[in-house]
Amino acid sequence: MAEKPEANPQANHSFEITLKDNFDKRGLTVEDLKSHQCTENVLVRLSKNLENWEVVGFWLGLVGPEIRAIRIDSNSEEERRIKALNKWKEKKGDDATYYNLIEALNDYGNVEMIDRALDLLKDFLLEKEKEEEQKEMERQKEREMKANFYQKIKSQLLAKGLLVPDLQVNIREEDVDAIAELVGKDWYTFGKYMKVEESTLDHIKEVGGSKLGRKKKLLEYFISKKLRYEDIIYGLYNASDEHNPSINGVLDYLLTQRESEDPKSNERQNSKQRRPRSKLHQQQDVPWQAIFEERELKPPKLTKSRGHLTPETYADHFFDMLWLEEKEHMKKLEE
Repeated sequence: MAEKPEANPQANHSFEITLKDNFDKRGLTVEDLKSHQCTENVLVRLSKNLENWEVVGFWLGLVGPEIRAIRIDSNSEEERRIKALNKWKEKKGDDATYYNLIEALNDYGNVEMIDRALDLLKDFLLEKEKEEEQKEMERQKEREMKANFYQKIKSQLLAKGLLVPDLQVNIREEDVDAIAELVGKDWYTFGKYMKVEESTLDHIKEVGGSKLGRKKKLLEYFISKKLRYEDIIYGLYNASDEHNPSINGVLDYLLTQRESEDPKSNERQNSKQRRPRSKLHQQQDVPWQAIFEERELKPPKLTKSRGHLTPETYADHFFDMLWLEEKEHMKKLEE
């Protein structure tokens, strides 16, 4: 068996410079080689260009007993070539990068395998870039769908005196029983719209027992994933539409919970109902707009200039500006 020749330190030092043109014409950088590991699939494809696998194995750092074991335990040269490369990957662990592989192949002088490895890395990065673009398109589509969802249920939220932040709270264990009763019968389809893996849904089906029990298990799974009420309502919306009765039930539950935790919110709601209603209020219940009507009767006493702001005058100036901003916002809502 031929022994591994002595490595040339000067050649190793100039490795990146020597292959710079090979990198450049493929749009690759040294960092690309260092930050990506060779997969088993890549090594299988590279093995087809591997001649004299025993010598290459020595250059890759394999020792005599490992070479002999591969030769004895394999049934074909093709299998030996694959095993030699996989042994290198196993020994290198996290350092089984394109950089370290190509450096060893450069020391050995296997230009054909180097070019093949660089081509495979280029193809991998292009595919990864396409996948990322596809994911971003999906994320953008999801953002647009969610914006449309909020637009669709806006009237329901306003009618109940709820705001988007009211939906952005996590589901709690003490909420499971009540919410399970509100979710429709087809919990499995609902789970799929919530992007739960079918294997997880099948497990819930197996251990959940009754339909109600399965819905509870599904909600417990959501809790483990720290999902919020807006996620639940969004899933119900996707499974049907904004008129899904389950959505109305969940919103009513949220309103009840908010009022029980903040009695003043109920007082504000009752007070609002006793006041004369504007044209906008005749269309829908909007507590925070009703409160604005009180503030609108007390405009700030603005002057052309407040001069130098001080800690004493800053608060007055801030609330004056806030009053004008809110008034402008209300005008836009009424258009």
